[in-house]
Amino acid sequence: MDKLIAFLRGLQETHTYYTLSYNKVPGTTPTAITVHVTPWGGELWEVEFFDDGEVEIERFRTVDGVGDATVEELITELRAKR
Repeated sequence: MDKLIAFLRGLQETHTYYTLSYNKVPGTTPTAITVHVTPWGGELWEVEFFDDGEVEIERFRTVDGVGDATVEELITELRAKR
């Protein structure tokens, strides 16, 4: 939960648009909160914070495809481009 809160604070600090969704399929685990981030044109991030502490990141770019990163790297990149 600490990583999620820190990530959301970073998004707010950089005035970055995002939405939250709660994902739970009945009878299954794990549960996740997904943060959909639109940092700039042509890119979308889907960052999933699971109840077991795992974080899964998918970055979709119009030109480059999907990239790998940590949540800390995402915030650092936002700060650098603002």
